[in-house]
Amino acid sequence: MSTQTVDVDQLALGPEDRPVPAARPVRLVPTSDEYATVVTEELSEREHEVLKLVSQMLTTDEIAAELYLSPNTIKTHVRSIMRKLGVTSRGRAVRRARDLRVL
Repeated sequence: MSTQTVDVDQLALGPEDRPVPAARPVRLVPTSDEYATVVTEELSEREHEVLKLVSQMLTTDEIAAELYLSPNTIKTHVRSIMRKLGVTSRGRAVRRARDLRVL
């Protein structure tokens, strides 16, 4: 059984008076093979290394072993690469990087 603490001051407020949690920023993701025309950030040197290995169709575990990093670190790099390139998959990231002559 878990216990939960409740702020007594919040109980006296009605739903309309309670503070609203900050809204998360909305991120628009391309729904087709067309990409956003602007890349907002450049890829880091490590992201370039990861992207090169992704383009060779290596798995996350194989990339991690090659770069002596943890698989979770590789996943973080891949997510960052996809965000920066404005894509939603590893394959699209590779195509987008080739289109931009980054890879």
